[in-house]
Amino acid sequence: MPDRLWVVNASPIISLANIGYANLLPDMCDQLVIPRAVEHEILEGADDDLAKHWMSSTGHQWVKDTGAVVPLVAAWDLGAGESAVLSWSYLHSEYQSVVDDLAARKFAKAFGISLCGTIGVIVIAKKNGMIPDAKRLLKHLIEMDFRIDERLYEAALQLAGESP
Repeated sequence: MPDRLWVVNASPIISLANIGYANLLPDMCDQLVIPRAVEHEILEGADDDLAKHWMSSTGHQWVKDTGAVVPLVAAWDLGAGESAVLSWSYLHSEYQSVVDDLAARKFAKAFGISLCGTIGVIVIAKKNGMIPDAKRLLKHLIEMDFRIDERLYEAALQLAGESP
């Protein structure tokens, strides 16, 4: 597996935790950074929240103080977690931002920040043999109200080597 450095936002952690696969994040990369702002967002969840449980029991070991938000990022008026993730990637270009938020993804594209999202994590996991099939996980995400455009769903399955 190639060197993979990820800084991850709350949505991928929450989505993957809800389907029982939050550990894909640390298992699939060489270095994982979870900004303190992301940790705070997740820990505000209900006591029975699976992402909160993962963050408290396992995920806390990757939490890092990522410093002040870069003014360029702050100008986009994103959430605290998205801003921390994108600031880290902006200052550390070797890191890929793992975000699902559309506005955060637009910022990243505008400023050349490498991106991945929850769907990308699942596709990469399938390609690396870490999960038996992507389709089941994507369907489970959809059942949990994760929005996936039909074209994106089909493209993800194709990239994962599966049929729609």
